[in-house]
Amino acid sequence: VVKSGTCWEMGRWPDPALRRVASKVPPKYFGTKMLSTLASKLKETCNQAGAVGLAAQQCGIDASIVYLTDGNKDILLINPRFVWRSPEVKMNSWEEQCLVLPPDFRATVMRDNKVKIEAEDLNGNTRTITLGGELARAAQHEIDHDRGVLIVDQVALSDMPEFMRIVEEGSHDQRQNMAFERILENPSIRQKDFHVENIIPFAEAAETDEVKCDDECKRRISERRALFQQSRSTRSRQELFDISRQRASLYNTTSQAANCMPGFPCW
Repeated sequence: VVKSGTCWEMGRWPDPALRRVASKVPPKYFGTKMLSTLASKLKETCNQAGAVGLAAQQCGIDASIVYLTDGNKDILLINPRFVWRSPEVKMNSWEEQCLVLPPDFRATVMRDNKVKIEAEDLNGNTRTITLGGELARAAQHEIDHDRGVLIVDQVALSDMPEFMRIVEEGSHDQRQNMAFERILENPSIRQKDFHVENIIPFAEAAETDEVKCDDECKRRISERRALFQQSRSTRSRQELFDISRQRASLYNTTSQAANCMPGFPCW
């Protein structure tokens, strides 16, 4: 239900609603005033918060709708899905925050450098857009919300403040597996049908799949995968701290993990 008022209130961690998977918008709502009003309120809520993107799911709306902005132009994605990602060796490291998480919490995450997204517009027309840089990062962040995934799922338990770790530890392994997935869906628009009118404004040119990955590049990718597998199998707190520091070094950031107190054993 779209209620009166300009903006919505957002859910706040650890609200269980933030972990729900958003439902696809059914065809019967395309072209309706309700959907148009919903999109307008999502935009206003995002702009009021000074954000670059917002998912309807964050506002307790069970609909797969994402709004993005670069400050000049707006992008509305209804039922968004990734149909192409740039090679893994070109992933970028970002330090992210989230409107629904505690304001002091930051997570170092890896995001694809470029993505191609297929989605519907307000009238139900299927379109594609290719995004790079900050907009690609924001799109991945917001579409994660659609799946009930938060940036807290991207980090080790040892990188969280204790009050967050207590809440998250029960299902963290499963959620981190979801967060690390690079899901792709088959495009519904055939490649030969990709005309200009199918491209949402300010789409960037698609990036070639040819990538020159030198020995250093291969080492970083290999270490990233190894750290992920190691974090799934260890149960020692000190080992988790060590993994966190290794990951921070790999991403050129600073680990937030604590040390075991001298004279006291770790788990």
